[in-house]
Amino acid sequence: MKSRAEVQVEILGGPNVYAPNLCGELMRLGYSRARPLTVPQTMEIVKGPRPDSILVIDAQNSDVEAICRELHGNPNAMPLILATTYDVDTCKPAGRVAQADDLVSVPVVAEEVLARLDILTSQAGERDLRLPRCGEHIDQYTITGTIAWAEDSYVFKVHPDIGDKIQVMKMLSQEASRDENLVHHFDRELQMMDDFRGNDRIVQVLARGEFAGHAYCVMEYVDGSDVSHIIANRGRGNYDTVANVACGLAEALNAVHAAEIIHRNIKSEKVFVTKDGAVKLAGFGMALRSHESRLTEMDWATGMPRYTAPEIPMSGTVTAATDTYSYGATLYHLIAGRSPFEADNPSDMIRAHMTQAPMALSECRPEVPQDWDELVVNRCLAKDPENRPASMAEVLHLLDSMADARF
Repeated sequence: MKSRAEVQVEILGGPNVYAPNLCGELMRLGYSRARPLTVPQTMEIVKGPRPDSILVIDAQNSDVEAICRELHGNPNAMPLILATTYDVDTCKPAGRVAQADDLVSVPVVAEEVLARLDILTSQAGERDLRLPRCGEHIDQYTITGTIAWAEDSYVFKVHPDIGDKIQVMKMLSQEASRDENLVHHFDRELQMMDDFRGNDRIVQVLARGEFAGHAYCVMEYVDGSDVSHIIANRGRGNYDTVANVACGLAEALNAVHAAEIIHRNIKSEKVFVTKDGAVKLAGFGMALRSHESRLTEMDWATGMPRYTAPEIPMSGTVTAATDTYSYGATLYHLIAGRSPFEADNPSDMIRAHMTQAPMALSECRPEVPQDWDELVVNRCLAKDPENRPASMAEVLHLLDSMADARF
């Protein structure tokens, strides 16, 4: 294992990272060979083997994609740490994706970078480099870009050999592909999504296969935004957006529940709106068949606390009514511009779902008619599942009767 003084730390800054300051802090902490780089310098060093170097880049730097393309083409590329606005706790890569070996959150803290550098230095030579790169051809698909990465999987934008529609490839990491439980979980997700072939409210699975030990599937590319981005960009949804999402998501869930499946992970990040206004549901990774409705504490703890129904932590049992609660929480977030409850940690958030009443939507937005409070707050977000709408068909009927409840 090399000492800190033996490792060259190359830093390319950007809007979130001021390279000279970070260099100074790392030098003070023992990485005496830390130095800031310009873009031309970075493009030059990523082309060759640099066994004693580690690269740190601000992910918001405008040239990061070009630099990563160079890294993709270099099998002996140096390790890369990206300073990113992603939620690092849920997006740490298990292997190299977009040539990123590790992530740090912004604003960058020198001590966090130090810890990541020490880990990568101790693991030198042990990384799995067998990942697809931009331009690589896999079966009938060519990878054209990286969309996202998480602990167990990567998501690429791909172009098929036949046709001109962009598609999405979700690929398990090699580590995940060696885990029988994770592979079984991946297969179950795809099998459930296969139940909805031809349903334009559900993101479609188009193909599946394997590349160099990585299991993958190909899905339709949704040209639009998820609801979380709509909220982030607009703050609150207008009536047309809310009504469209409410109806489209209810139709998707009506089909899901008719197939005796509980989605279990309804939230703003899983609901997409295309540029043409079509609403589509994705994210069946946590879904269960209706007869598998009993959860362990670990199972439900992986859900999204902002949208978690109170019966989950209370009894560990989920039903279609659990999805109805999360549906209501998602609509609440879109209408109010904030989730039904706010808390500093997941435990307090879950406790709020169990014990507190959400603020009325008409208090958050006086222009919102009482009908929306009745549907979203009083019915869908009812603590007792028995007090929620009996089905998504009932929700659709209620929405139809609210055609004049504009705001």
